[in-house]
Amino acid sequence: SGLRSFSKLMLNSFWGKLGQRDNLTKTSIINTPNEFFKIMFNSPGVIVNNILPINQDTLLVNWENREEAAVEQPTVNVSIAAYVTAQARLKLYSYLELLGERVLYYDTDSVIFISGEGLPEPSTGNHLGDLTDELLEYGEGSYISEFVSGGPKNYAYKVITPNEENYTTCKVKGIKLSYKTSGLINFESMKNMVLDKTREPVSITTTNFRRTETHKVVIREETKCYKVNSLKRKFVDLESVPYGYKKKPRS
Repeated sequence: SGLRSFSKLMLNSFWGKLGQRDNLTKTSIINTPNEFFKIMFNSPGVIVNNILPINQDTLLVNWENREEAAVEQPTVNVSIAAYVTAQARLKLYSYLELLGERVLYYDTDSVIFISGEGLPEPSTGNHLGDLTDELLEYGEGSYISEFVSGGPKNYAYKVITPNEENYTTCKVKGIKLSYKTSGLINFESMKNMVLDKTREPVSITTTNFRRTETHKVVIREETKCYKVNSLKRKFVDLESVPYGYKKKPRS
């Protein structure tokens, strides 16, 4: 698994360089008047975004090139980057086609589906690109007894092990589920929201480290509002369908 994780990291980093934006913001440390006047008045292809005085002799200047003056990086190839993601999506579609209406949830590289004896399932493996069974960490023979989703990257499920032990997993993008927040956002609260038993959103207050414009590290309390969200599909009789979908009458 270590070699697999290392290989994925290398490939993701390589892909990121292929799709990287050319015109990233840059920061220059200015120590002389000539440097300052050059970047401010003698560089028509430059946009100065911010100037931060460090002391009497030093300025921190944040700038970027104008679009027409941006320098194309030799490592960037958007066509290859787009081809990689397109192939990944086609691979995902092949799993969705195999599973059909048994699919409960899917993301870029994962699928949660209803399993049954005699029904086809995607193959798993340990090689790069193979699917893995995430329930194996609970023990072979473990299964999900209940699943609920409040939107993209927002789901929870209950796992039962062969020893009849129960575990719950809850994942919400953008919210760190600590001991405190897990008391507010968990399997039961998400389930109640989805079933319309609780319509009120949940406010989560967390303490985070943030960097100010003057590059000081401060601790701030931030509040986020959590609620179930479905913008791309609608639910009809416990099934989700795209907006504008019309069911063909049976002949």
